[in-house]
Amino acid sequence: PTVYPHAILHQDNWDDFGYKTTFYVQVFKTKNEEVDLGVVKILHIQQEMGFTPIVVNEFESLTNEFCSLGGDLDYYIKLFNLGEDIYTDYLQSINDVTINETIKLRFESTEGYKVSLLRFNNIEAVMKDAETLFKVKNKSFIQREKNGINFTFTTKLGSKSKFLDADFN
Repeated sequence: PTVYPHAILHQDNWDDFGYKTTFYVQVFKTKNEEVDLGVVKILHIQQEMGFTPIVVNEFESLTNEFCSLGGDLDYYIKLFNLGEDIYTDYLQSINDVTINETIKLRFESTEGYKVSLLRFNNIEAVMKDAETLFKVKNKSFIQREKNGINFTFTTKLGSKSKFLDADFN
């Protein structure tokens, strides 16, 4: 495509219990400015197994027969950093469930949604944080959550045992 900005989806062969919904996303703000967003999963409503059936090479937006979900919080932060004019159009065009409740409700009871899209580590927290990020339009709360709290807990397992340190992050 020669129109900017635009995104390119690269379908991956990763298999989630028979579903192959994984794509890698590159966003081109300009001819010379590219951002790798990372992983997004895209599912078709009638998909029962195999690759997500995106059959066109170029599209302005997916139909409501598809939904998508980013792979981690960094995906959403990188997208947010591209600016509201880009992330709004992008999220709407790929039917991201973090901003489209209607699409989420339509897909959340399907097997593919449960076993493939929700398979990411800690995905419920990612979804909540992404939804908040795009509603409040401020990523400072996410930085606090990503930094977390580090501490060491010291205890004895018995009266005659040595002290044991457990580090938490």
